[in-house]
Amino acid sequence: MASTAFSNFCWNSPHSTDRGKGLHLDQGAAPRITATRLELPGDSATCFAKLKGMNTVTRLPVFLLILAASSAYAGKFEPACPLPFSDIALSHPIDNQCDRAGSVSDPGASLQDLVKNNFCASGPTAPIVLAHLQKLQSLAVQKRLVPANNKLPSERGSLENILDGSLGEGKVVSLSGYVTNVGYGNSDTGETAHCNLAGNENNVVQLKIAEKSEADRDSHEAALAEISPHFRPAGWEAGALKSLQSKKLPMRVTGQLFFDASQTLWKIRPVYAIEVCPEKDVSLCGDGSWKRLASASAKHVIRRAISKTGH
Repeated sequence: MASTAFSNFCWNSPHSTDRGKGLHLDQGAAPRITATRLELPGDSATCFAKLKGMNTVTRLPVFLLILAASSAYAGKFEPACPLPFSDIALSHPIDNQCDRAGSVSDPGASLQDLVKNNFCASGPTAPIVLAHLQKLQSLAVQKRLVPANNKLPSERGSLENILDGSLGEGKVVSLSGYVTNVGYGNSDTGETAHCNLAGNENNVVQLKIAEKSEADRDSHEAALAEISPHFRPAGWEAGALKSLQSKKLPMRVTGQLFFDASQTLWKIRPVYAIEVCPEKDVSLCGDGSWKRLASASAKHVIRRAISKTGH
């Protein structure tokens, strides 16, 4: 995952100039939003030197100006990479109404929203269990990952590889278990990552995943995974997933490991893939048993599960 340090806020652009009077944007030049950071037009070395020389008080208004400038170009959500689920992705109105930066001016919140909307985490998938998330939660408290003033972190590099030097924010992980609760989050008010648009279609689908099928829906022994509203497949909507919950089918969710500093909670967001297994016991689900949850395969797996379990 890319660093969010100021050294990464520059890129060479034919539309930018340096006239020796600070940062300058020609008409037609716009800040560029990548998967996890905001990039400022300008000569890389010059831009970095100026930003590095600014104190925190000076850098903040510059950053806010960048955000303000980028809002003029906000609107269409353009992934910085091919979607991990491109073959089953669907277009929704929000995809043309809210870009990856969302709609917030606070630097820390803006950085967090960029990570929330990151479909481009890469590298080998690391299988995790609830114990990993519990250890990460303990580290969040020990390392005081959320500042005392409750401001969201203005840099997120320290969240990478925070556990045993290999697990942290930006890592692609998979978690297997049973869905204990499904629903839409923030539907009434929306959230800044989605430009505060209300309604189910504009907000995340939340999955609580437990390691035991008999776990209570309100059990704290469960992980949270959130499915972005952007390009969300039909089979990933809450109604479709509730059918899996009712059948108690094992599910494997793959996505980006993310630290939600506003909730002091580690979760999987956004989800990149969902798989189901026809076995009744998740421990019987080998790699060959997992099937991608696409419109056609989901029905086949559910029918097979019903025939095996009698439910």
